Amino acid sequence: MEEHLSWEQICKKYPEEWVVLTEIDADEFTNEVFRGVVVDHGKNREGVFTRIAKPLAGKPHSVLFTGHSTAWANHY
Repeated sequence: MEEHLSWEQICKKYPEEWVVLTEIDADEFTNEVFRGVVVDHGKNREGVFTRIAKPLAGKPHSVLFTGHSTAWANHY
């Protein structure tokens, strides 16, 4: 049986990694994730996407990063 983890537990278990979640419990307005089941994870986003593309096609899932994003670091 797959384990439901809180977002805090996921971040501690998979620090600075991309995680693929199913059975997601999230806020319907903000999309903040509260908990879910980790079905895959890895340091490389493209690798995670490649592995899940076929198995999860058409099924609800999210791919999220557990670390801090620097995407807006240079945005003014």
